[in-house]
Amino acid sequence: MNNKFKILDCTLRDGGYYNNWNFTKKFANNYLNVLSQLGIDYIEIGFKKIINSRDFGPFSRSDYSYVKNLTIPKNIKMCAMADLSDFKNENYFLNIDKKFSKKESSQIPLIRLACNYQDKYLLERVIKRLRKNKFQVAVNLMKFTVLKNSEIIIFFKACKKLKVNIFYLADSFGNCDPDKLARITKEIKKNFNIKNFGLHAHNNLGQALENAKMAIKLGFGYIDTSLTGMGRGAGNLKLEEFLDTVKNIPQKKNEKLYSLIDKEMIPLIQRYNWGPNYHYFYSAKNNIHPSYVQLLLSENKFSFYVMLEILEFLKKNKASSFAKDLFDKLFLKVNKLKKINSIKLNKILILSENIKNKKMNLSSFKQRGFKISSMNYLTNFDYNFLDYIFICNPFRIFTELNKVSDLKKKIISPNYEILKKMKFKNKDQLINYNYTKSENPKIEEGMCKYKNNFVLFFSVAFCIAKKAKIIQVQNIEKSERNLDIIKNLKQIIKKNNFNTKLNIIWS
Repeated sequence: MNNKFKILDCTLRDGGYYNNWNFTKKFANNYLNVLSQLGIDYIEIGFKKIINSRDFGPFSRSDYSYVKNLTIPKNIKMCAMADLSDFKNENYFLNIDKKFSKKESSQIPLIRLACNYQDKYLLERVIKRLRKNKFQVAVNLMKFTVLKNSEIIIFFKACKKLKVNIFYLADSFGNCDPDKLARITKEIKKNFNIKNFGLHAHNNLGQALENAKMAIKLGFGYIDTSLTGMGRGAGNLKLEEFLDTVKNIPQKKNEKLYSLIDKEMIPLIQRYNWGPNYHYFYSAKNNIHPSYVQLLLSENKFSFYVMLEILEFLKKNKASSFAKDLFDKLFLKVNKLKKINSIKLNKILILSENIKNKKMNLSSFKQRGFKISSMNYLTNFDYNFLDYIFICNPFRIFTELNKVSDLKKKIISPNYEILKKMKFKNKDQLINYNYTKSENPKIEEGMCKYKNNFVLFFSVAFCIAKKAKIIQVQNIEKSERNLDIIKNLKQIIKKNNFNTKLNIIWS
């Protein structure tokens, strides 16, 4: 087996897809210290993106001002990743000298460019600027398993002309296997020195370790890993498993590695639950971007079979690239309202999916003149008292609308195109109120606008538009997102002098 390969660990970068790159400085320093003792050659400290949102942690930007305060061992080389597609934005490219300055290159000398085949035209412009600022460059060809061998060769020949330092095959879908890797490498070896190639293996099929072993056998010079496989979708090649296979680590150093995993990584696994499962397997076999599975799992509300139903839909629509608004684009086209419903409200109670709400005395609210409503379909709930069900989320529309319609309750939803295909026993069952995305929140008689598709905003906005005097939202989680939504709603009420009292009962 080739023993001259180098290991690049990308936990802080690829793992950030789960915690929004919010690793602590303490964790990073401990991680860097332990890995420096294990013979790891490169650490990918994170992404280099222009992100100012507080939702994303420091390792999404990898700024000089932050990284310089980390304790970086001298025996480890540092790198960071940039997404080449970001440079389609001219403003981003114009900021390249600030984000990728010579000062930055003294600290992080290697930049890895994640690149789709169709974006290769951007390489020359970006690489020349990075070179000017003293960076070395690696290029990761993503989704290589769906490309023809001839396309792979064309891509890397373009990289060779630009004097790229390292050429990477990135198994984005996690659907590579050792035989496929061997066939592709046979073609690569006819044109390139395989020692300059690296493999970034995802573990959707549980083949990451076997693919890495094959890559080493074939002569690859670089192998990517991450602690416990933490990475986008099903995750990556596990550093600890790989080291157990290819290196003889002294017991004391091994104990430090597993102590780090026990104290820091196990709690993260329990929280975010990455790793192979059948849905990742299905996505890999059908070239579905694994981030869709990750997104569906994070919703924590879809059954095994509902997830399969959604993935089958994505398969038919060739969802090989990830976009959070894909469902909107594919089938949630909002049609204009031909007629605005004239319903009027006085008092309304809005219930969330909370166990406390299932034990409430709803008859007392009815006696006080309240209409009763729910946000989405509530499981194990007595629907006898319910008047309205609000539903607007793309996944909910796709998976729950038939269940909701069977309850024979009034459904309040945007006027989506797909609703024309839904069969309602009662034509008057559906009430349309439109919802569009906008950075400027607004409530009108027939529609509302908000920055994201949230049923909390949608349901309260509808009630405000229908001139409800009292709106009580019962037992919602006091999360940062919900606090922000309620703040925006109250600002709209005040600004527009709506005669509405909004009561919030936090859980």
